[in-house]
Amino acid sequence: ILALPMPLYDAQWGRVLTCTFAHADANHLWSNLIVQLIILPMFEWDAGTGAASLVYVLSAVCGSLAQAVAYTGPATILLGASGAVFGIIGGHLSTIMLNWGDGIQAPVIYFTVVVFYITKEVVTAATTESNVARFAHLIGALSGALIGLAVTVNVQKRSYEQYMRWNGAIGA
Repeated sequence: ILALPMPLYDAQWGRVLTCTFAHADANHLWSNLIVQLIILPMFEWDAGTGAASLVYVLSAVCGSLAQAVAYTGPATILLGASGAVFGIIGGHLSTIMLNWGDGIQAPVIYFTVVVFYITKEVVTAATTESNVARFAHLIGALSGALIGLAVTVNVQKRSYEQYMRWNGAIGA
């Protein structure tokens, strides 16, 4: 469990990843599991097991680090796989955008719902104070999208897609 705010000089860095596997209660666990059970298999199918695993783990670490560094509220505990879950969402969106029209065509309603969900999180993070790890959500989604651009399968290569992949690799 990662206690926040984290004193960086005295950090136990293994907790940056292990907090992903601890949850506050059954509702918290189920909300993360449902997203993983719905979106992760689609992302893994489209991007490959290696890319999906890499996005999951690196997004979890990036989200936890961002929350630990940026959080300035009262001391609290970071729990859950939110960074990884949002990383999966961001990674899958980047895979869909990179391969749109090349055999990977997510339903428009799916794409719209995911974009709406991330937008809602951005607005909520900017306008409310709570114990929810909003930095983990936002940075998890952003890192998932950037890492996804760098490592996912590109079915049919186009010149502008290489530019997107380089931006993803540099941004991650």
